[in-house]
Amino acid sequence: MTNEQTIFSSHFIGEKKGNLRAMFYNVFGYRWWQDKEHQPHLNSGPVTLRQQMQMELIQSYAPDVLGMQEYSKAYHQHMTPLLSNAGYREVDVHHTKSHKDGVKINYTVLFYRPDTLRLIDKGFVMYPEVMPDPAKDDGAVLNINDASSKSLTWAVFEELKTQKHFLAVCTHFMYNAAWLTPTQSNDARVQNAKLLLDTVAAIRRDTSYLHLPVLVGGDLNCRYGSEPFCTLQKGGMEWLYDLAPIKDNSKGTKPYAVYDETKREYISYRPPVEDPRGAIDYIWRMPAYEGGVKMETASYVTVTDRLALLSSDHCPRFTDFTLNETERN
Repeated sequence: MTNEQTIFSSHFIGEKKGNLRAMFYNVFGYRWWQDKEHQPHLNSGPVTLRQQMQMELIQSYAPDVLGMQEYSKAYHQHMTPLLSNAGYREVDVHHTKSHKDGVKINYTVLFYRPDTLRLIDKGFVMYPEVMPDPAKDDGAVLNINDASSKSLTWAVFEELKTQKHFLAVCTHFMYNAAWLTPTQSNDARVQNAKLLLDTVAAIRRDTSYLHLPVLVGGDLNCRYGSEPFCTLQKGGMEWLYDLAPIKDNSKGTKPYAVYDETKREYISYRPPVEDPRGAIDYIWRMPAYEGGVKMETASYVTVTDRLALLSSDHCPRFTDFTLNETERN
């Protein structure tokens, strides 16, 4: 189907329906190894090939804000220079957690286009890494943050065209790890959701940011109606699927594509099914307080180009929006 040396092109370039576009994307940042028949994600193609496809997709859709999850060491080494050459700038945040090899990695990165946006402020929060093991009374703990990858990065941006500001957050919640019960995994995600809301509230307590609308995107590893989902809703977050006049019904996740190392090509891949309430990747909006900037949502779209279907088990989602002043009473 495809050769490793092929230069890929997206078949559709989405015309912006608003002044700005934000894309959130779990890029599946881990390296590929052959002969792992019982772990299909490890047969999904060389990381450099997947990065090449993802770069072409990103350049085709040209988001002004780009939030990515699973942005691993391999991506910091090779994808960041590609994004820089394409005109993107990373929101470089302070990160104190070292991994096994001593490298400090932010897995929930934000990038932006300096030709449309100016970075005003930024920050990073690591989600809790352990919780007490309820099955033991000796102080033992459970890991609820694999590879220290579950976190959030936030940034306040100014749109250069209008000089209006907004807050963007990229995040990744804990998944259903094999060493946790479903209840424990859910509890970890509820903690993640509460800390996300607390972080946004703390940022907006600054008088400079009091009236900013908020855009949150990422892989939340939970379904519609789950406790973490409802925690965000009760905290004031609005799922953009419920708001956007232009949207699709894609679930957004799908099986890993299968890469044949001998043939150096992909031999199978599948699109996501239509099931918006079965999604785990979301974009949310929190409106500004009364008298603040109004964020008008125009679209909520899942990118299902062949590039996306081959390069990750998650398809990117984007939203187009416009910032307008609200009427003051």
